[in-house]
Amino acid sequence: MSNCLCGTVIGNTGVPNCQTLLGVVYNKWMMPTYDSTGVKNYLDLTALQVAIDAGTTDAFFLALMNHADTSKRIYPTAALKDVESSREDPNFQTFKDQSTLFISQGVKNIKGFMPKASYTVLSKLGNYSCNEMSEFTLDRNGNLAGKRILGDTTKMYPRMITGFWDRGNDASADSNVQNVEINYSWNQNEFDADQIILVAGEVPTVDLTNYRGLVDVYMTVSSISTTGFTATMTYSYGTALTPVPYLGAVQADFETPLGNLYNDTDSANVTISTFTATNNVYAFTFAAETSADSLTLSSSKNGFDLSPIEVTKILIP
Repeated sequence: MSNCLCGTVIGNTGVPNCQTLLGVVYNKWMMPTYDSTGVKNYLDLTALQVAIDAGTTDAFFLALMNHADTSKRIYPTAALKDVESSREDPNFQTFKDQSTLFISQGVKNIKGFMPKASYTVLSKLGNYSCNEMSEFTLDRNGNLAGKRILGDTTKMYPRMITGFWDRGNDASADSNVQNVEINYSWNQNEFDADQIILVAGEVPTVDLTNYRGLVDVYMTVSSISTTGFTATMTYSYGTALTPVPYLGAVQADFETPLGNLYNDTDSANVTISTFTATNNVYAFTFAAETSADSLTLSSSKNGFDLSPIEVTKILIP
């Protein structure tokens, strides 16, 4: 429900035989409301149609999930269960004669559960409450819902959310498995009537339910010398003693255009001479660097966020 405009034509109530409806929620695609330049984020429907016609739909969506600019990236949640999406009753003023006047629509509250989710997930979701975030809704059939603004048919915007909070629920022998619960509300200015849906049949070569959020990769370094070092790469998930290993990296992942080994002290690239992988332990060698120089290793790979490895500096002894 929106505020009334004087002179607005009353809407007709007829509907066509075929209407587009959203099914049971599969997950949420979270996205910063604004990018780093202050521009509101959206799904570019014109660019999507070009990708569909060119047969590059998968690449189109992968680019959004893996965007180098974190302020423009889409962050799909894990699959959700028992999703509730209820709108509160509208706010009215009631007068002494029991007549009422509409004030504002009720807030829509969202709740969902990620079953068998590690509590490490909570550390990933924590910053959502500190940033202006929005959501797309994906149903189990692969239909994606957003909103249209001011009749612009070239863009689908995510819904602005507020009041995000999460918690971990321990397993109970009789009622539930360990899970992570998320809760938030739509912004007060989000209206149900603005909804538009990208139907799965319009993107026939991809299944939108298959897209996943990125996994953070971390690094520790050892055996540092003037001509090499060893990097052990893991995720933040795992046991108290054994983090889950990051496997499958190859030398090209750390070379242009995917990555780089860089001498911060000399402001110069360092050429990797040899690369050896033993599970998640990666050995690098290079021409001799000067003692006390600081090196930075970078990499990129679809499905992973390797930017945390850049925080670990490699100090030449």
